[in-house]
Amino acid sequence: MGTFRYLLFLLALLLGLVAARTKEGRIAVGNVAVTVSGGDGSVKSSEQLTFPAKLRTKHEAGPADKLSLALKLKDEEGKPLRVHQAFLEVANANQAGGGSSFALEATETGVYRLTLELKAQSTLDALKHLPGEHHLTLHIGSFTAQPISYPLGTAVFSFQGNPEHGKFAWDVFDPLPEIEHQFSPDAKTPPRVLSQAFTLLTLVPWIGLTAAYLSLGANVRNLFASPSHAIFGGLYLGSLVLFLLLFYLYWTKFNLFQLLGYGSLLGSATAIVGRQALVARATARTKQ
Repeated sequence: MGTFRYLLFLLALLLGLVAARTKEGRIAVGNVAVTVSGGDGSVKSSEQLTFPAKLRTKHEAGPADKLSLALKLKDEEGKPLRVHQAFLEVANANQAGGGSSFALEATETGVYRLTLELKAQSTLDALKHLPGEHHLTLHIGSFTAQPISYPLGTAVFSFQGNPEHGKFAWDVFDPLPEIEHQFSPDAKTPPRVLSQAFTLLTLVPWIGLTAAYLSLGANVRNLFASPSHAIFGGLYLGSLVLFLLLFYLYWTKFNLFQLLGYGSLLGSATAIVGRQALVARATARTKQ
């Protein structure tokens, strides 16, 4: 008994769907206007169609022109009808496959409108920047009426600066222009003689230091009074010379970390041999 009721329910549902399908209304398409206007608003060509008639001529639209489409949709009783979708399919005659779709805007009075600006980047991207003949097909769909696919005819489009075949504005995989690096020119340097003159000026403090030692009566001969004096005195003076060499290398080659590393080692050695040289000199003076 339950199975029989279930079959009756399915039969009633099927009959209801068939009845709803047979009650679908029809869409009346009237007053289809196709217009090509220039950038200044002047009308270049215009044609009125009555469904299912097609365009008698191939309307041409240039790079700055606009293609406009306007039509009225009514039901079987002649009342304005709002459908669920209405769009214009634009397909290039030389390209296989489907075209690009542009939705029509509806008004309260049942008038549907569309304006294609050929200079707009969105239009160029949708049409892939392909010039030539394009087939226009109007598609109208509704849940309460049978859909309509209405071939309007052919329009001829031309675009500004049409690229070569296979190179479109939307093709992001085209090779980019080569980037050329230009390095800044070498900075101007002063004459070599001037650089050498300033290098010699850096030796002036040493001349002043030597003069100060002589005026104060500094005597380094005591560091070599005996063999023990000569060993530690020579090492001490040699360490001072190595310090000067280290500063020169820091000026020409070394960085700060190398200066501190080598300087710490050299400073420790200089302190040790300097102390031994002073001890040897003090011992010698005590014996005298």
